[in-house]
Amino acid sequence: MNLTTARIGMIFGSPAFKKGFQEGAGGAAEADNPFNKSSKLGNDWGFGVRVAHHTAVANENRRMAREASANSAFELGELAASSGARVSANPYHFGSPAHDEWRLGWAQARTAR
Repeated sequence: MNLTTARIGMIFGSPAFKKGFQEGAGGAAEADNPFNKSSKLGNDWGFGVRVAHHTAVANENRRMAREASANSAFELGELAASSGARVSANPYHFGSPAHDEWRLGWAQARTAR
């Protein structure tokens, strides 16, 4: 374990991170931070909210991909754009052909609006 991994583990285990994650999962915005934003507690809480929001988006993407009748990454991208998902919701890893196809489908559906 390197020093960076140890620091990340300390952040994920902090009470402020856990509280921020729980509140973020409940719909709290980063602006709702109860701590001084420039303090360690404020940073940990805000990071917890961001992780919760990112986790929710990723889970929604996975659910849409499982339930979609679309057959290709392009069609999944179109479906995501039509449901209001942002481009950061791409479920495919950067560098894979499916990532690029999904983005093309997403972009085409966004411009068709």
